[in-house]
Amino acid sequence: MLFRSVIAVEPSAAMRSTLAEATAAAGLENVEVHDLTWPPSADAEAPTGDVSLAANVLYDALDLHGFLAAMEARTRRACVVLLSDRAPSTPDPVIWEALYGEPLHALPGLRELLAVLGALGRRFEVVTYPVGPARPVSLDDALEQTRWRYWVQIGRAHV
Repeated sequence: MLFRSVIAVEPSAAMRSTLAEATAAAGLENVEVHDLTWPPSADAEAPTGDVSLAANVLYDALDLHGFLAAMEARTRRACVVLLSDRAPSTPDPVIWEALYGEPLHALPGLRELLAVLGALGRRFEVVTYPVGPARPVSLDDALEQTRWRYWVQIGRAHV
């Protein structure tokens, strides 16, 4: 066991259920899950820990400074953020503009986070990892993923 305990904060009931299933399947008994939004409200009893991890949640954070400040306030040693240069669901800008006749306004990614951290005077370290090849999917799954990414439904006009 690498960690004595893991504390997860997850506001989504579906994701809490998925996490519970995954931890049970892995035989992990050291994961504590909290039904909280982040950053937590002022009156919420939010957990603290040695290390905090935010993985792929900052792309659409409305209050980035508040999110990060709450992580820092409840973390004793290190805050870790996993983020790509863009949200994983980001459509291709050329296809988006062809479909909707307007430029894509993509969610912020790693570059924007680094700019905010710099503006806030925070110390940070960037470590990059190569992304492996995409796993093969069926044609039907690829079409469904593409419809979802571009907000296109069968039988409905896209504009």
